[in-house]
Amino acid sequence: MSKPAPEALTLLLPVCNQSAALERALPAWMNWLAQSGREHELIVIDDGCTDTSAAFLDQSRIRYPTMRVLKHDSALGYGAGLRTGLAEARFPLLAYTGLDAGYAPADLGPLLKRLEDADPETRQRLDLVNGYRAGRAYPRWRRITGRAFRIMQRVTLSLHPVQKPGYLGEPAHRYALLLRCLFGLRVGDVDSKLKVFRCRIFDRLPIQSNGEFVHAEILAKANFFGCLMDELPLNGRSAPYTPQAYGITGSRRGEMMKVFFSPKFTAPRLLVSPELAQAPT
Repeated sequence: MSKPAPEALTLLLPVCNQSAALERALPAWMNWLAQSGREHELIVIDDGCTDTSAAFLDQSRIRYPTMRVLKHDSALGYGAGLRTGLAEARFPLLAYTGLDAGYAPADLGPLLKRLEDADPETRQRLDLVNGYRAGRAYPRWRRITGRAFRIMQRVTLSLHPVQKPGYLGEPAHRYALLLRCLFGLRVGDVDSKLKVFRCRIFDRLPIQSNGEFVHAEILAKANFFGCLMDELPLNGRSAPYTPQAYGITGSRRGEMMKVFFSPKFTAPRLLVSPELAQAPT
């Protein structure tokens, strides 16, 4: 019995005045996709670039026929770029990445494999997998206090927490704790720009954020709907936690409050035609 072909993949890559990084990364991502054995497309979102990125992308279109370029007239932010790319995505699997944190194509393979593995008991598959930048070791004081806290949880609550695979810095850990309190989100590297999804989850999760809060927004809404998710360490990546690394429209705090108090969702698709739905019984 022949093995079924892997599911087709759309990769989104928002770019804003990052020509040097783009010229290095684009060939690597396109080569990995070509060798992945799956149908694919790469959608690059030119977020109002004023450097040489647009010219480089124009030259690359002939070389990479599976690449498409979408353009914003002005810089709108990473979240706006994802929203633009998502509207044009054609395939059942979706991933996105960035150029400002050293993500490598080799990191994407394990995330996709985890997404496609079925749970041995329930036979269910995950809806999304988040990449965790695991390259930095925890400082000694963090290891000691973290171990003491985990022992306390085991003794008092019968829980068995495990240490996260890498140290992201205190701002990142405080941010993850805040999101856990507000949204019940149990993800360590919320702002990682390497995530994979089943594209269908976005049928009900419209993106509201234009800026960097988009990473948390997607995870929080998916968590609200009970989507199955996991988090895997990336291959020794040690990119720093830089919440302002990408041009942002508005403040992260403002977008967080907007999603918390006024989250937007869309209705599920009808399973029957509107005519049948309105027919008398």
